[in-house]
Amino acid sequence: MKPLLALLAGTAFAAGIVTPAQADEGPPAPAPASAPMPSIARTPVGVSESRTVSAPGPMTLIGRPGAKGGQNLGDVRMMLVTATSGGVSESDLPDQYAFLNCRPVGGSHPGAKDACAALAKVKGDPASLRPVKGTNCPMVYSPVTVTANGIWDGKYFWYRRTYGNKCEMRSVEGGVFAI
Repeated sequence: MKPLLALLAGTAFAAGIVTPAQADEGPPAPAPASAPMPSIARTPVGVSESRTVSAPGPMTLIGRPGAKGGQNLGDVRMMLVTATSGGVSESDLPDQYAFLNCRPVGGSHPGAKDACAALAKVKGDPASLRPVKGTNCPMVYSPVTVTANGIWDGKYFWYRRTYGNKCEMRSVEGGVFAI
């Protein structure tokens, strides 16, 4: 949930939806120390985990002051893609990350056009992306965990998968994780 909130806050700031003063308000205070910690389910290496949540109704992003109208979430196609080398601990910070916006195509992702085209073919579901046929990767185990979270046609999603090495990660259709 925290990565999604960070993505949405960063996106809102970049799009001019919030002012810097609003962005500095920070998150709410943490729960008391006596509150029980939720258990975290782990996903085995080589297995992907994907979650999609539909927006409860028509939602609109508020535009810049003085702009006409807002942007309906049904039109939004954006995500934050991360890659973390080594262990598969959820507390590890990503080694690499990129912002991918597919409407219009842009962001900091180096192959945004190809990545957006590949995601459009699978309706924004990273779990449906397959390796490019004919890719030969070395049989060296050096795990890389990728995440993708954001909004695609009004649906929030969160995806996480651990690949055996960077070659396997980069071989996914459209280079979505080649960041």
